[in-house]
Amino acid sequence: MVLPSGSDMASLWTIRQQPRRVRVNGREYRYPARMFYRLAYRLWFPSGRVVTKTKDVKTRSGAAVLLRDAEKLEARSQRAIMDQTDVRMFHAIGLLTDAEAEQFLGRPPNLTWEKLLQKYEKYSATHCRPNTHRENMRRVRQLVVHLTGREIAPEVVTTEDAEDWKAERKRAGVSNRTVNIELNILWQLLDGAFEDGHNPARSVEKLDVAKMARLPRALTPDEDEAAMGLMWDNRRFLAGQLWRMYLLYRFGGLRRDEARLLPWAHVLEDRVLVQQVKLDERELSRIDKFDQNTWRPKEGDARAVPLPKWVMEDLRAMPRTSRLVFSEHGRAFFSSTITRAFKRILKKVAPELTLHDLRHTYITEQMENGVPPARVQRLAGHKLLSTTERYTHVAIEARVRNLERAYRSIPDREALVREVSTGCPPTT
Repeated sequence: MVLPSGSDMASLWTIRQQPRRVRVNGREYRYPARMFYRLAYRLWFPSGRVVTKTKDVKTRSGAAVLLRDAEKLEARSQRAIMDQTDVRMFHAIGLLTDAEAEQFLGRPPNLTWEKLLQKYEKYSATHCRPNTHRENMRRVRQLVVHLTGREIAPEVVTTEDAEDWKAERKRAGVSNRTVNIELNILWQLLDGAFEDGHNPARSVEKLDVAKMARLPRALTPDEDEAAMGLMWDNRRFLAGQLWRMYLLYRFGGLRRDEARLLPWAHVLEDRVLVQQVKLDERELSRIDKFDQNTWRPKEGDARAVPLPKWVMEDLRAMPRTSRLVFSEHGRAFFSSTITRAFKRILKKVAPELTLHDLRHTYITEQMENGVPPARVQRLAGHKLLSTTERYTHVAIEARVRNLERAYRSIPDREALVREVSTGCPPTT
């Protein structure tokens, strides 16, 4: 039977098949005579492509019902007035395949929250650090429970639904910063349902967040000198790795995990590379959860950080293993273990000092040395230049403080003041 190519209307054909025999791999299969009904219809895609489709039905009554639906499908697709309800209905009765329905919807049909969760989990594990990934999954599950409780399907989420959720979170006393983080997660989750780029949640505006009031805390020259002395005195603490980590944090400005997982292969002659690292499962601590055992730096941006010559000599003089920092068991230290170890020593310098303040000190020092902010941004691994520019205030204050300190060390500075103010040389 050949279907007429010029027909624009759905048609129904009665097909009578004669008994037949089919031989496969030396074995003969017999098929009895049968009769069925073949539905033929045309489909106009949004791209303008037109295809002729067929569907076989066993009963005449069922074929007659499908014929009326196929005529509606032809008329609505030809006039380009197919909406989401039409696509879901035609897909449910089998006139549209999954791939065809996706072309009309811009997303997979019959998408469930479970499928979206799986897709988001893979995205978060690939683009976020382990702790951030775990926190993201906790929040996204809480969000899905909220939307599921309201019986909202992923493909019918509207801007009003996202606004209601944002207002409810504010009524619950959640901070603006946290609401904005959760809104980001909602955007990323629904991107999997609206792959055509028309995610309704992305039209929801974020809440205003007050700018960070506290400037980065950098060590003063006296504190810096005292911290270095204490680190050297306690260099055998933390399985003999404390001094090595201190050099990376203070003179390279590395983040905690960047130094914790730095391999020897990324230690060059005068610099270290902070970039994606493939980790051996046997070297990881039990709380480290990386996608395919691959660690990625924050913002996913690789960079090369130069270190002073004496620091590189000190690093290379230490025993060499596959990784720069190892515990006595051959595994990476817990992040919390490193934080506690540095806090135990730094609090002897100043009670409020933290490990991250060593990184602040490194960035401030670069600014004081006249390194352009764009270069400092690259060395520090900041995503935004505005983050780096916050250190300019600290650097200016530090430079003024250092000048005052140098001035106060001048012998007989009162006489120097008199000379400057009166124009007369000091008397001897």
